[in-house]
Amino acid sequence: MKKFGRYEVIEELGRGAMGVVYKASDPTIGRMVAIKVLTVDDKPEDGGPSSREIFLREARAAGRLSHPGIVTIHDALEDPATNSSYIVMEYIPGKTLEKILLSTPKLDPEKALDIIRQMAEALEYAHRNLIIHRDLKPANIILTEDGRAKITDFGIAKIAAQGAMRTVAIMGTPSYMSPEQVTGGEIDTRADLFSMGILFYLMLVGERPFAGDTAAVMFKIVYEDPIQPTKVNPLLPPSLDYVVLRCLAKDRAKRYSSAREFLDDLDDVRHGRQPRSQARVPLSELQTADRTMAATGPLLPIPPTTPAPAPPSPPAAPASAAPIAPVVTGPPPAIAAAAPTPAPATVPSTAKTAALHDAAPPTAPPPKSSRGVWVAVAIVVAAIAVGIWVSHRSGTPSTPVNPLTTPATVPAAASESASSPAPAEEEKSAKTSTALSSPSASGRSESRPTSPAPKPATPEEIESHEAQPPPAASAPAPATLAAVPTRLITLDCKYEFESATLVLLHGENRVYETKLVGKKKRGFIGIGGKGFAGELSEAVTIPGDAKELTVRVYSADGSVNVLHRISGNPPSPDATVLEILPTRQQLNVKWKKPQAPGK
Repeated sequence: MKKFGRYEVIEELGRGAMGVVYKASDPTIGRMVAIKVLTVDDKPEDGGPSSREIFLREARAAGRLSHPGIVTIHDALEDPATNSSYIVMEYIPGKTLEKILLSTPKLDPEKALDIIRQMAEALEYAHRNLIIHRDLKPANIILTEDGRAKITDFGIAKIAAQGAMRTVAIMGTPSYMSPEQVTGGEIDTRADLFSMGILFYLMLVGERPFAGDTAAVMFKIVYEDPIQPTKVNPLLPPSLDYVVLRCLAKDRAKRYSSAREFLDDLDDVRHGRQPRSQARVPLSELQTADRTMAATGPLLPIPPTTPAPAPPSPPAAPASAAPIAPVVTGPPPAIAAAAPTPAPATVPSTAKTAALHDAAPPTAPPPKSSRGVWVAVAIVVAAIAVGIWVSHRSGTPSTPVNPLTTPATVPAAASESASSPAPAEEEKSAKTSTALSSPSASGRSESRPTSPAPKPATPEEIESHEAQPPPAASAPAPATLAAVPTRLITLDCKYEFESATLVLLHGENRVYETKLVGKKKRGFIGIGGKGFAGELSEAVTIPGDAKELTVRVYSADGSVNVLHRISGNPPSPDATVLEILPTRQQLNVKWKKPQAPGK
């Protein structure tokens, strides 16, 4: 049996970047523990901390913390027999959040709120003790069998009391880093709140707010705003948008100043109230994508191009010459040789570059670069050669072309020559050829086998054909999409509040959405009315295969937020009216038959 000191290993629990975690037994006390053993080489890179330093930092950081939401460190030892370091921790039976999200990517909002609340309470305790985790991610959150969340792995934690820790490379998991971690800025407790916001978003929506490969994720963390959670998951209450997006603010001055402030807003959301801090920092200020990194100039100096002496100018091209050579489908005759590539300019030193940039601009325009002159020469020569080739081809008789059987892509030069007047014999021959080929029923030309030349048409046939308009090619029929079966129902809603939003969902797809605006009630003889009331009756098209519909009514201030799910199949075919009766506490929805006219 494998042993570390007095601890007897039972099984391996998992492997991380720096060590292996075992489940072990402590025979002295008779309890189960988890042992994390360092497995990497103890060699510092570029003057940074060694692996053993980083490994033991976890023991120093988490060992001084005692909280129900943080895995307890019992001991940190070195085994002389194997020359290995290991940490003894409490054993937590359960699963990591990473494994849970693999099987259930999107958690129930209530469960997500409970997990994030426990995490925030643990972080609030750690931050009060000057410990910043810096690597919050699903793999470092353990959920016990009774629903408790515990934070583990303080391997790269920053102990604020010991000053800033020097790091040569970016430390942490890129998908869950804060902008200041990505850009190498100063780290404080708000970096953990940003990472917690990513975890919160992931649990509520089922996907990370910043997706892509490592480079794309790091760019989006610094520069791009995430999509509001309610736009991805419409079933979430709108007040969650503010709480999540405030955690994910690019400017950390706009983030929650502490985990305690976050917990206060989270408590408001759980009780259907507007987050209390929204009065100080409105939602409109959170999605501004303020750049954390400000570019003060080009990263590399751009040296000015050293002007080269211009060669003798060629004769000027005629004014009517086109600046761009026409596009042809076949290769033209051999033209001039490719222009020689000028030698690359020598890059001046930094001091020399600065002097050149600071110098006053010349009074006269600098001479043109030799590259531009040679490009102009090549264009002129190509245009002249192509023009000669086109004129040579247009002067020779060619076989008439049927416009219904030729490809749509034709040479530009050929189309220009076709627009010029042709000899009478060629025009008659072309029209005769057009009359002999007939399009197929589907509007496409039929390919026919090669046959002997037809008998020349008589002058009478040519004249009668010229009197007829040319046949028009029939356009191909547009592709028709398979019709999606739908049903027409009537929404009948009566409500008693000033304003709210009504949403009808099929799965996570919005089928219908409208604003409910109530009018103030009238009292006796129109005076002294209290409250608001309104009605809505509107025809709505829903998917024909809808097995379940979700009706949700909510207000912007959070005073109304009710939801009800109902079968998409009415109890009878003639029950086509969906009656919706919302209040501030509940939502009643049922199918009913339409009321007969006059009743």
